[in-house]
Amino acid sequence: MKPQKQVYFIKGCQIILDEPLRNFANYLGDGKNGIITDENVFRFYGNLLSGYPIITIGSGEREKTLNTAKKIYQEFLKLGLDRSSFVIGVGGGIVCDITGFAASTFMRGIRFGFVPTTLLAQAEASIGGKNGVNLRGNR
Repeated sequence: MKPQKQVYFIKGCQIILDEPLRNFANYLGDGKNGIITDENVFRFYGNLLSGYPIITIGSGEREKTLNTAKKIYQEFLKLGLDRSSFVIGVGGGIVCDITGFAASTFMRGIRFGFVPTTLLAQAEASIGGKNGVNLRGNR
């Protein structure tokens, strides 16, 4: 039996379970949108994300820095993202952390969502709402 999509609302956030990645576009707004992922996820799932601007970062804890956030801000500007934009982070904890941080601090916050690909990303970075960057190195 095929799992049915489940939708929950927790603290103003919509949580959708058992939704195929190929349906992510159903949740984008009408404005300019972007996707943030890492090189590993892009290698496996990039074909499902085609047709939308993709910002690819490296993988690993060393990427979760203010420097990476700055690069993402610069890409947001190149893409013309604004307050009506929506950004999706597709990946593990690092991708979800940096996506949430960058989106919530760009232009005083733009809408964002996650497609978490690991258990840690599901529990902490996306549903748990813990997003941020490391100030010093690999901590």
